[in-house]
Amino acid sequence: MRIVKSLVVAGALVAAVPTLAHAQWYVSGEAGGSFLESTKLKSNGTSSKTDFDTGYAVLGAVGYSYGAPKVEVEFGYRSNDISKIAGQSASGSVGAFTTMMNGVYDFMPDSVWHPMLGAGIGVANVDYSDTKQAGMNFVRGDDWQFAYQGIAALGYDLTRDWQIKLDYRYLGTLDPSIKYQGNTYKSEYHDHSILLGVTFKFNPPPPAPPAPAPVPVAAPMPMPPPPAPVAPAPQPLKNFIVFFDFDKASITAQAQAIIEQAAATTKKGGIAHIQLTGHTDLSGTAAYNMKLSVTRAQAVKAALVKLGVPEKEIDLVGKGKSEPLVPTKDGVREPQNRRVEIMLQ
Repeated sequence: MRIVKSLVVAGALVAAVPTLAHAQWYVSGEAGGSFLESTKLKSNGTSSKTDFDTGYAVLGAVGYSYGAPKVEVEFGYRSNDISKIAGQSASGSVGAFTTMMNGVYDFMPDSVWHPMLGAGIGVANVDYSDTKQAGMNFVRGDDWQFAYQGIAALGYDLTRDWQIKLDYRYLGTLDPSIKYQGNTYKSEYHDHSILLGVTFKFNPPPPAPPAPAPVPVAAPMPMPPPPAPVAPAPQPLKNFIVFFDFDKASITAQAQAIIEQAAATTKKGGIAHIQLTGHTDLSGTAAYNMKLSVTRAQAVKAALVKLGVPEKEIDLVGKGKSEPLVPTKDGVREPQNRRVEIMLQ
């Protein structure tokens, strides 16, 4: 019956997670050391201090990220061997299976580094297994109790999808009550865990940037007689746009092809000055995006110089998130706003 109750609670926690079209799914797994604080087993007016060896902890979670705030459902197991009871050598173990709902805040969502703080509430099954002292059975049993935890973590993005994470968690419960051989034992549970984990983020693939506008072709000359004036040759394309991946300033293959077109047009003559204007989407702070827009413009400048365009002919400026090509709400990752505009003058 207790297992059924825990599954009902877990289902309710999952149902409580909001569903928005733009939310980003992620899953994570962690493992590490469990350091369970000494507890007091109380029964019939007596109290026996119980000490534990260093144990292990394993956690798994699924959640949504809305940029800085995150909501997740977590399942975990911690286990610690008993070393002493009332100062005397003892054996057995204490395990805790947990189902938690966590809220986590990422202080740098637009960086590759992610310092995070969070808290969680849920339920825990605290299980005393084969506890013995001097070869005699001491206590055995389990109890479900309300659980709470605090979270401090630091993540690092290995790629756009994969993140590694160093995590500290404090887990506590209300006092478990265990009945064994006619006695009722009151206990405590306060655990500190140091964990190393990995997170996979279900990022949607970025849409392909729009194809560059075709270069206009000169109209054919009419055949005589009578001779007709030759139509003037069209002016060469003088505006180009280079697009970038989210939070990146690296030149993609598509961007390199457009830069080569701009360089070739410059070398044909008639171009005295090149203006590069960097932009970002509206995700992230204004200061961070201003720096990123300048970095993108510098990357395009370096590519043009490498193709033989004189550096002195190139000026650049960063606009950050102030002039989006596609107007959106603040925080939206619109691909067409992550760009550098190349204007040949």
